[in-house]
Amino acid sequence: MIAIIGVAREEIGYFKHQADILSENTYAGMTFFSGILAGAEVVMVCSDIGKLPVAIAAQIAIDRFDVESLIVTGPAGPLVPFLQQGDIVIANRLMQIDANSAKTANSGNDSEADKLLIPVDSHLLARIGESYNDVFGGKSNRPQLVVGTVVSSDYPLSDRKIIGQMQRDFGVVAIDREGAVVARVCQMNEKPFLLIRTVVDTPDGNFYNQFDAQLQVVPEYITALVKGLIAEPQKAPVV
Repeated sequence: MIAIIGVAREEIGYFKHQADILSENTYAGMTFFSGILAGAEVVMVCSDIGKLPVAIAAQIAIDRFDVESLIVTGPAGPLVPFLQQGDIVIANRLMQIDANSAKTANSGNDSEADKLLIPVDSHLLARIGESYNDVFGGKSNRPQLVVGTVVSSDYPLSDRKIIGQMQRDFGVVAIDREGAVVARVCQMNEKPFLLIRTVVDTPDGNFYNQFDAQLQVVPEYITALVKGLIAEPQKAPVV
């Protein structure tokens, strides 16, 4: 079974409409929908925004449903100029920072900063690339897919000097709130994990004020991309 965790009802709604829902269970105030999506057994949940709700949802999915892997979707803010609204970011590594560690993680001590990096499962990374090619191959209006390090923080990261240093040292491309915490939960439970983020603002915008826009513009191709990821290769959907 595969867990799909979103941070808003509208996100999980895309998946629910495409799935055959077989049961519903409520834990910690969150409803987990179990069913079949693209031929795979899945459990889907809306965890709401924030590190704590997503971490709780991930641990419940692991404990109650014995999932084999976890996929988290949601919004991200770009930290590189070539990312635009609607582009897709896939994390290959996650790093958690706070208001102070943003200044210290890149102070020249790479060995210490590297300890903060959590790698994503290589098989899932390869599969998401295959899914992207299957779903969007040859389409002129396809979103850009970028793989890189995603930094997670409760605070906006606006210092261009710090951002530039993180780009050079760790290949940071985007910022979110919850990714690194879920990655840590999965790492502790030895479960493969993949983070799929949709860029919701422009490089000079403020991600933390743009979440409502995500609920309006999240395209159906995110659902198709995930379906392609979890389906057999010959069953990957086309949009």
